[in-house]
Amino acid sequence: MFALLLHPPAQNPELVAQTLARQLGGTAYDHKAPLLRGLPYLAGWHEDAQLVSARAAELRAVGLPAWAMARVALDRTPELRRTRAVSWNEGKLRCGFREGPAEMTWEEIAWSEIALALPCRADSAQETTTATTRTTTNMAAMAMGLPLSSKKTTTERSIETDSRFYCVLWLAGRGELIRIDAEGTDWSGLGPTMRHGAMANFLALLEALRTRASTAWDPRLERAGGKLASTTLPPQSSSDRLGSKTTVATRTRSWDTESGVMQAVRLLVLARMLEARTPTGRG
Repeated sequence: MFALLLHPPAQNPELVAQTLARQLGGTAYDHKAPLLRGLPYLAGWHEDAQLVSARAAELRAVGLPAWAMARVALDRTPELRRTRAVSWNEGKLRCGFREGPAEMTWEEIAWSEIALALPCRADSAQETTTATTRTTTNMAAMAMGLPLSSKKTTTERSIETDSRFYCVLWLAGRGELIRIDAEGTDWSGLGPTMRHGAMANFLALLEALRTRASTAWDPRLERAGGKLASTTLPPQSSSDRLGSKTTVATRTRSWDTESGVMQAVRLLVLARMLEARTPTGRG
């Protein structure tokens, strides 16, 4: 199977949307929304590689970087490694890695080695709906031979949300992706420049990346991470009886955008790799 890898922003989103509608069906309005989001995405899966390549060429001609991608190529993106500790200075970034109980190993990364610096935000949420049913007995109705009891149900809904912040670096020369999380990273290597709180140190890292690896800096996933497709877990339900007259039914639904964010990271890397082979983004 083959698909179009599309890398907005388009030079002319209206014309590109019209072209996509003609190629893939639907309306230009339907295709314009993902173009305006400004993130790479896959569309138009087909078994015919030549057809997908021809579609990509037509899209490049109207201002949208586009390539034909084989399904197998999507599984060949660079390996992702998580750092455990981070520090930096004017010349380089130092990342500590640990696998299992082994000692920390440190690697130095020159700022110029970073081909992409992608600050990311992934959102998660848990929605809980509680329905409480109470049965009441009407003694006056019983005396008149009417139904003895009635039921009343009240429903409450609550949502708990959370956001996780991290940065993914693509080291093109090494063929690696490195992930640095705001929480859980050891910042003590910064010494006297270490700030109070994990988030403060993470923001300092982002500022260092923005200024020292400016050509690699791309903050799109920090702004759009909460809007990407989420993974929804199967809902969980339970029912409890409190005494003889009250029943409480609970239903919990959870979702997370983590997988959508990481998919966008990999597509951004693939798009950058393809652009490097075709400097104008049109080859």
